[in-house]
Amino acid sequence: MNNLESIAHVRKNGEECILEQPIWKYESQELIAHRRKSDGAEQALISHLQETSQLAEGFAAKIGLPEIGRILGLLHDFGKASDIYQGYLRSKEGLINPDQDGYVDAHRGEIDHSTAGAQLIYEKLSYSDNAKLILMQFLSLVLASHHSGLIDALTPDGRNNFLRRVTKPGEDTHFMEARAKLAEIEKLLDGILTLAPERVLLEKMSKMKEKEAESQATLSFKHGLLVRFLLSCLLDADRLSTSDFETSENKIVRSYGSYLPWTILIERLEKKFSEFDLETASMDKNSQAYKVNQIRAHVAQACCDFASEPKGIYRLTVPTAGGKTLASLRFALHHAQAHTNDKEKIERIFYIVPYITIIDQNANEVRSILEQQNERDKVVLEHHSNLTPEKESSRHNLLAENWDAPIIFTTQVQFLESLFGAGTRNTRRMHQLANSVIILDEVQTIPIKTTHMFTTALRFLVHDCGSTVLLCTATQPPFEATGNPYRDLNLQSRQHIIKDEEALYKDLKRVDVYDERKPIGWTYPKIADLANRALLKKGSVLIIMNTRTSALEVYREIKARNWTETYHLSTNMCPAHRFDVLNRIKAKLDAHEPVICVSTQLIEAGVNIDFGAVIRALAGLDSIAQSAGRCNRHGLRNSPG
Repeated sequence: MNNLESIAHVRKNGEECILEQPIWKYESQELIAHRRKSDGAEQALISHLQETSQLAEGFAAKIGLPEIGRILGLLHDFGKASDIYQGYLRSKEGLINPDQDGYVDAHRGEIDHSTAGAQLIYEKLSYSDNAKLILMQFLSLVLASHHSGLIDALTPDGRNNFLRRVTKPGEDTHFMEARAKLAEIEKLLDGILTLAPERVLLEKMSKMKEKEAESQATLSFKHGLLVRFLLSCLLDADRLSTSDFETSENKIVRSYGSYLPWTILIERLEKKFSEFDLETASMDKNSQAYKVNQIRAHVAQACCDFASEPKGIYRLTVPTAGGKTLASLRFALHHAQAHTNDKEKIERIFYIVPYITIIDQNANEVRSILEQQNERDKVVLEHHSNLTPEKESSRHNLLAENWDAPIIFTTQVQFLESLFGAGTRNTRRMHQLANSVIILDEVQTIPIKTTHMFTTALRFLVHDCGSTVLLCTATQPPFEATGNPYRDLNLQSRQHIIKDEEALYKDLKRVDVYDERKPIGWTYPKIADLANRALLKKGSVLIIMNTRTSALEVYREIKARNWTETYHLSTNMCPAHRFDVLNRIKAKLDAHEPVICVSTQLIEAGVNIDFGAVIRALAGLDSIAQSAGRCNRHGLRNSPG
């Protein structure tokens, strides 16, 4: 039986032709999308489609494509209207026994219910003008991908998976049956299509061309990011509708983008800066510590003054221990407030760090300033793979699913996964990066092989999604000269928050660097001897090695000599153990007790720790500069580190 015959067939009765409708087990009003496990309540399919449509419309509106979001939400579960899917769902929930009519074995696997919506769009738009063809491709690709992640539309050997999917046989997708049952949804779709969403999409795509000579490859890459963004809108809308039906208490936990006003958070942060000013005023004006605090205050004020600039990509280049964490946050909060009257106001601030070792300390510092006791995770939300058990609550996990907080602390890995990762879990979060301030701390750690993808994605987020990006580090990578002019960031001097960076580095000099290289290299015992001499002279020593093996061997060599308390840090250690060791080291340093730490590069960037001397295994100048930031960090010592 072909697709048309699955809807109706002609029967001859003498000379009269009678159109006979098929008999379906489940009519439109009986269709369900989900069944709640706790009490057996059912979510009507049409209600789920309309609710998802409304949510996706709001998410896609952030980049000016609300109608496309509406369409995606309406059609994403179109195939669930089929009898076989309804039977599958009820059989899986135990409502139909194996010996009853309509039973579908749940062990056979999921029933394809995502292709039917893509096929409806394909049928309506595939034989149209170019604008509608492009709209068809965007919509059908997203709809067909919302369970698997973006499908590989065209393989290297020329296989067209996209075409195969949208022309999949009707008996496998149940397209005609779903279409007949969901005529109400198709009518809504037709109404949206009269608004010419293809013109809006085409205009959006044309504006994505930033330069007249922009390469087609770069433009196509950004179009791919746009498809992924729309998939993110649909995924989050679908998951919210489903999850909040399954667990109604979720609605109490979620903020749905309604957060504390930026003015309140600014007030709390400025109070902290006032305390810093009072502390500095009480210091000895001739001390190095006073000078360091003055420079930090200068950096923070420069960030505050710069916050009224338009959205864009900016640089904050500050020496290690220059107070970047709070200074960049000051910029972000004031920048968000400065753009509250924009058509697309800033909704979130992201603080992206490269290492798990520093995310905890930075998040805790900001949380202690901005969050009150009853506001846990309502202001600052951490999202990374190594949360301690007391932080990883069900409430936290729920909010982390879609970054539902005004200030998000997360890792480079999570950030890059949201932009480029496979599957649906990470893709779901991507749309939250729109209309945000994205602070990229220690940005020099971005893997070189991802540079062009990274810079193009930043341009997409700023130029096409209304965000601002702040590149923070003491050692800025040359993103304006990546070797591909179409993917450079094209940063100008006006985009630098600190205008006289060289003078700042001279003023904040707190260490002397000595070249101790030897033609024959250094043995582990010789490194231990060097550490002992530095310990006797400076009171505390940090040794940073390039590999876990060498760090462990040096640690064992020093530990065996029993000179003083010696600690070892490595990424092989679990987070709780690592944090415990770091806290014990800090306690020793605060008490001015002798201590030696041997570590891998995990301690090199961003960790707020202050040794009298640092020994760094041979590395690039950027690593040496970062390592120097762990030495005489606050300028409290009488002589340079």
